[in-house]
Amino acid sequence: MSPQVCGTPQGYACALCREPFEEGQRICADHDQTAVLLSLTRREDMRQCIRGLLHARCNAWLGFFEKYGELAEAYLGRARLGRPAA
Repeated sequence: MSPQVCGTPQGYACALCREPFEEGQRICADHDQTAVLLSLTRREDMRQCIRGLLHARCNAWLGFFEKYGELAEAYLGRARLGRPAA
């Protein structure tokens, strides 16, 4: 069976890195946390918040990027310009 998110077939691969899921591998449902916080309390409504299915490592990376992405981009920008970290 191929995972399907929001009516769009995703194939049996991670929505972020596009690598196929392996047998027995943990698959995470990536939720739009903003929508979850907007008082979506019914189980049917929660399905509308799913952006895609991800590997556990990709899900962790994405959460980190959502929280610290601007800091990481600023750091990498300084590194490209040869400036020391602040």
